[in-house]
Amino acid sequence: SIPLRVERTPSIAAMKVVLLVQDDSAAACLAPLAARACQVLAIGLAKGDGPGCSIFARRCVELGFSFLASSEEAAARVVEGFKPDLTVYVPDKEHAFPEALAAGDSIEKYVLSAGAELAGSPWPEFAPIWLGHKFSGARLSKAGT
Repeated sequence: SIPLRVERTPSIAAMKVVLLVQDDSAAACLAPLAARACQVLAIGLAKGDGPGCSIFARRCVELGFSFLASSEEAAARVVEGFKPDLTVYVPDKEHAFPEALAAGDSIEKYVLSAGAELAGSPWPEFAPIWLGHKFSGARLSKAGT
């Protein structure tokens, strides 16, 4: 899981947030959003050869969040109807914001990446362990940058 600490920010309270995920690593992002009473729509975009996101989905349900496993195209229509304040993509290997969800209105869109690049590694969040790093970093960047 991604160790993520969200500082107390009044502006995040009760926001409508979309989390786009490809695996279970984003489960740690859910508790801080629940603590701030955010309305969350979580969408699993796992590819056929990907690890899936069953643990993430279960955690969403436990916290009262909506979860949908979907293609990017169908997810784009659902996101449009949800009208989020913020959309965050938590990729497994593909760091580019999903194309079908990148277009559209001026909603703030971000990519949250964890771990480190390691050739041949399917899980970048474990690369710092395998490389002997003392810390595992996380990077939040605006989509498209």
